[in-house]
Amino acid sequence: MTVLQLIFLLTAAVILGSAAMVVTAKNLVHAALWLIVTLFGAAVLFAILNAGFIAVIQVVVYIGAIAILFIFAVMLTRREMLDRGPQLAGGAVQSAGLARRVRPAVRGRVRAAVGGARRRGLYRIPTERGGEMIPLSWYLILSAALFSIGMFGVLARKNAIAILLGIELMLNAVNINLVSFWRYNDPSRIDGQVFTVIVFAVAAAEVAVGLALIISVYRRRNTVVADEIDLMKW
Repeated sequence: MTVLQLIFLLTAAVILGSAAMVVTAKNLVHAALWLIVTLFGAAVLFAILNAGFIAVIQVVVYIGAIAILFIFAVMLTRREMLDRGPQLAGGAVQSAGLARRVRPAVRGRVRAAVGGARRRGLYRIPTERGGEMIPLSWYLILSAALFSIGMFGVLARKNAIAILLGIELMLNAVNINLVSFWRYNDPSRIDGQVFTVIVFAVAAAEVAVGLALIISVYRRRNTVVADEIDLMKW
């Protein structure tokens, strides 16, 4: 095992561990802080993939802006800083059932992608140091696991801010996929990075609009529990 692969495994463990804390922590301030750790881990992966521009955007846009917006929103809705989760068990059952249905399709997609890359000689790419890069399948498995954790958070949490945190995890899993396929297929093209930047823009807009709506609902209804937000007009 090379040093680069060891760094990847350590970073992946940090990403998945902090993502699990994001969707399970009852205190939303702690969840937002764990999200920052997850986002920084994703930036490290982008740096490993020689996508320095994407790594910088990850730090500046996600950690420097989006994560801080989450913390401000939690502070403004401080009465709902704890996520009361009787829905957690039901959400876990829904997530498990959905995962069982999606798993065969995801597994087939991963095998097809890795097989195609291997046939084209792109499964391992020489690095500047003359060694070998991390197998593409490692990135795909990591992104699938991160996406599943984020989906669990969306289905299981009751607090609307916590649901947005889960969506951010899912979007980061998508970005890891996009950058990985870009790096392992044709690094000379920039389309993979362009799509990643588009995801950044969508995530920033989603957080800005979503948190604004949540704060507006909190001022009117004094709650951010998703089950209690069932009307568009009061």
